[in-house]
Amino acid sequence: MGSRRSNASLIGDFNNWDREANPMKKDQFGVLGMSGTTQRLPPGIAHGSKVKISMIAQSGERIERLPAWIRRVTQDLSVSPVYDAIYWDPPQKYQWKNKSPPPLDAVKVYEAHVGISTSEGRVGTYKEFTANVLPRIKALGYNVVQMMAVMEHAYYASFGYQITNFFCASSRYVDVAHGMGLTVLLDVVHSHACKNVLDGNQHV
Repeated sequence: MGSRRSNASLIGDFNNWDREANPMKKDQFGVLGMSGTTQRLPPGIAHGSKVKISMIAQSGERIERLPAWIRRVTQDLSVSPVYDAIYWDPPQKYQWKNKSPPPLDAVKVYEAHVGISTSEGRVGTYKEFTANVLPRIKALGYNVVQMMAVMEHAYYASFGYQITNFFCASSRYVDVAHGMGLTVLLDVVHSHACKNVLDGNQHV
């Protein structure tokens, strides 16, 4: 996307959404970054800040999109279907408690979707999956769990195949699975992505 856009800047609550404060430029690979730095984000952004990239498309239209490399996005449907990109750099990094299981001679794979893993009529959570489903997978004799729809996607009925943010996946449940001796695979779908529209979802 970067090679087809120009006049881009990083905006957010850290600079009061000022489109002139933090201009971006492309590196030799066409990836947008901050002018005068080797970082994709400028220094001094507080953990938890909301950010977006504001740019002028070749058509001349002003558009705003989430940074492709962002590692956390949130959505508040009571406000808007549009995702918020959150700069995620906690002062205390997550400390892994378990090592990865050793290589397997034979695998028995359990494919799972966290959102539909509850018997209730709602979307399940990672915490519930970790507490309620992982022990059952282990007890059934599986040694690998493959997670579907682990990256953020705007249209939930797509089953995670209309991806908006490729780098937003939870790691804490992976740690618990490793502690049970389970290898974890992520269903990464590089051949599918959402439409390049404001909310990533042509169905809204």
